[in-house]
Amino acid sequence: MNRQTTLEAQKWVDTGRKMTMLNGLWRVMDRFFRSYIGKGGFKAGFMGLVIAYYASLYQFMSYAKYYEIVKGIKGKK
Repeated sequence: MNRQTTLEAQKWVDTGRKMTMLNGLWRVMDRFFRSYIGKGGFKAGFMGLVIAYYASLYQFMSYAKYYEIVKGIKGKK
């Protein structure tokens, strides 16, 4: 997950995507509910909850790394 979230964040920076805090939080919540409710993760019980949690954690980590990359780029200027 660490490597993939780093690659995702770098892709966002390379493509010029602008992410805000609100957008990042929306993506985290959207990913959780889409996985847990939309894809029927609740039917799998606890394991479905864990999978939905990790799906949303992936988004959160990607956003946090994106923020750190952008912050580093702006700090070098």
